[in-house]
Amino acid sequence: MAEIESADREELGTSFLDPENRAPAKGANVVSTKLYWCSMIMGFAALEPWNEILSCMNYFQNVYKPDYQPQFTLPMIIFFPLVACQFLLIAYGKHFSMKLKIVTSMAILSFLVYAFLLICRCIENKAASFWSIIALTLIIGTFNGIVQSSVGGLVGAMGCEGKYMGANMTGNGLSGILANLLTFMCLGIIGGAAKDEFKSTMLFFMVMAVLMVGCVYTAYIMLEDPVVSDIVKNLSLIHICRCRRIERCRSRWSPYH
Repeated sequence: MAEIESADREELGTSFLDPENRAPAKGANVVSTKLYWCSMIMGFAALEPWNEILSCMNYFQNVYKPDYQPQFTLPMIIFFPLVACQFLLIAYGKHFSMKLKIVTSMAILSFLVYAFLLICRCIENKAASFWSIIALTLIIGTFNGIVQSSVGGLVGAMGCEGKYMGANMTGNGLSGILANLLTFMCLGIIGGAAKDEFKSTMLFFMVMAVLMVGCVYTAYIMLEDPVVSDIVKNLSLIHICRCRRIERCRSRWSPYH
């Protein structure tokens, strides 16, 4: 095994397998104000799409009553792809870049959530509309799982005694609080009457869409930071080393060579 690790180091030109050499960059062990706030915004973005739907559940309930009960169905449906996606990322997430998993997925989510509202409004057939949002909820859950797992894994790898992870968790909480506050504000601006319910919901979704675009930009800025880029690079190289060691061990002990 020592010979295999030595070969890995020689091939990669660095000793990423040694724990003492895994420090990503100068200043990586010092909490960066920029990365701290970015971590918090990433925590906000990870739960923002679902909190957006939950905050307007009263509107969706009124649209589909009395035939369907989205307040019971949607929360149950979304967790199946969300949980499944998180397990799949453990096995296959290494094949995709962090920008694809975080930035692209967040951008897609911002459009999917807005489409959620348009489907409720534009499809007149209640059954077709309801089953369409069920299908859309499964897709939203999939991308939401990708974002949550990727952001959590990245922030956890950034270290600093869990300070970045703490900021990320704070962002998770702020996501729900801000969504509810904005719901009340939109109801106050437009009005809470039944005829104005769609207008206030539309305003809320538009405001949240703008916030999500800001989160997408923040994610891009965060991943472009030298410290974060180095962390992602180190994690990828460590995985490469481990895979090569496994393949060489298999080759060494295989009865077919």
